[in-house]
Amino acid sequence: MKILYLSGGAGSFICGTCVRDRQLVKGLEALGHDVTVLNLYLPWYPEASPADKNPIFFGGINVYLQHKWRFFRGIPQWMDGWLNARPLLKLIAGRAGASTPQDMAGLTLSMMKDRTGHQKKELDRMCRWLKRQPRPDVICLSNALLCGLAGGLRDALDVPVFCTLQGEETFLRGLEAEEQARAWETLRERTADIDGFIAVSSEYGRRMAERLHLDPEGIFVAANGIALDSLQGVAPPAEEISSGSTVGYLARMMPEKGLHILIEAFIHLRSQMTEDTNQPRLRVAGVVTKVDELYFEEQKRRIEEAGLGEAVDFLPNLPESEKHRFLQSIDVLTVPADATESFGLYVLEALANGVPVVGPDHAAFPEIFERTGGGVLVPPNDPQALARELQRILSEPDLRQSLGTTGRQAVQSEFGSDQMAGAVAEILAGKIERSPQLVVQERGLLEANR
Repeated sequence: MKILYLSGGAGSFICGTCVRDRQLVKGLEALGHDVTVLNLYLPWYPEASPADKNPIFFGGINVYLQHKWRFFRGIPQWMDGWLNARPLLKLIAGRAGASTPQDMAGLTLSMMKDRTGHQKKELDRMCRWLKRQPRPDVICLSNALLCGLAGGLRDALDVPVFCTLQGEETFLRGLEAEEQARAWETLRERTADIDGFIAVSSEYGRRMAERLHLDPEGIFVAANGIALDSLQGVAPPAEEISSGSTVGYLARMMPEKGLHILIEAFIHLRSQMTEDTNQPRLRVAGVVTKVDELYFEEQKRRIEEAGLGEAVDFLPNLPESEKHRFLQSIDVLTVPADATESFGLYVLEALANGVPVVGPDHAAFPEIFERTGGGVLVPPNDPQALARELQRILSEPDLRQSLGTTGRQAVQSEFGSDQMAGAVAEILAGKIERSPQLVVQERGLLEANR
């Protein structure tokens, strides 16, 4: 099967969606499929990927200029090529994390509008390039924010278009209420251009079905997976090996991932264990972009004010190569993310290393914990409840080992990138008997789209 895969790049930091997409592409290629990857906006980070040999379309500089000024919507092709050049995009990639979703609201809405948006010229340019390449059997979009491209691509290539559902809620929640409503309405309109949706979890599929007025029974599910061999590496030095009392956090340091909830929980945990000879420690690792810096500094300040500076290690922008070493240095992982979380690769990464996970009882966490048996749920947005559960797990080594062992076995047998790729390939090839039936809201009635 020849697959065209479109995925936005982050340019200068490790993005969970990009990590998942890269591993999916590798898995599909390992199964013998021919995958052409086109990066949009910016390159994947780090580079050295199947997309490197192809042009970047909808380059971040170009689409911004076209959105802001009409002049750039009519510039010649050679100038477009220069603005979309990889060296230039790499140069400005450091600013990729400097914009909030609200900063990009107008551009986001424009990108959803198919050929009526300000980026029509970029869509036409990409379609012309694709027509000169071997025709794919199917197109897959990395997320629903790219649905504005589907109609033009399907018209140009006359092949089915599938769309992954992952991360849309978290991004759109950052918009003002009016713009958020417009974005969801536009996405609902664009669903008619999609032949099938693939959610990364059943729970997120149900949520997005409600958002987009789709039949939840018609959304395919292909759970995320990880490259298990990528989590093998050099063991940490003796001074980093945990003594059984280290809590870890491994995610982007932003409000949506709940780091502030963990900080408050850890302060409470320490106050409840003053007599314990083996005092808990906290290790915090993950991406910090420019827009996250104030939030990150605020969490560090709270720790210092609590007098716990010596008990906490902050490791911003931990290299991917150091992830295994980090996970080997903790005893339990928690990322108390908000209700928009569509999956959470960090859960699989921790369990693959035998580290149990404590997570909030909402979003995709109950589903993942039920399937892996390696996690414990706590009430969301409740630092004291989180502190109590962390204290229980840290004080019961047998429970820790049981959760970690069960979780590791489940991830190794069910959540490898090869299983993810196999499930996606089966969906794209149409081997599943039922086919998605899209349902749209029209004049107050639910009608089958086909």
